[in-house]
Amino acid sequence: MSKRKRHSISLQTKYEILQIIEQKMPYNGILLKYKDELNDVYNISKIKSKKIQIMAEYESNKSSETKSLKKSKFPHLDQNLLNFIAECNSLGVPIDTHILTS
Repeated sequence: MSKRKRHSISLQTKYEILQIIEQKMPYNGILLKYKDELNDVYNISKIKSKKIQIMAEYESNKSSETKSLKKSKFPHLDQNLLNFIAECNSLGVPIDTHILTS
């Protein structure tokens, strides 16, 4: 018995699905339109139940390619790491995983 592969749905797609739900399109129609991203009606129900959170995140987010609504436990560390990588890139210093993990 093979396991189904898990798919992450982008924030942009979730927002579009919410817009379609508001237009009263049947769930089967949504499944057909997004057949590559959605496995079943449960995914649509899950998106609908998190409507407020998805809408707020979409409207405040700079990147619609975000797939997760989870926040980092260490946002300052994440921001400092992004700044470090951007500075290294601007100086032409190559960054690899060995540098980051040491």
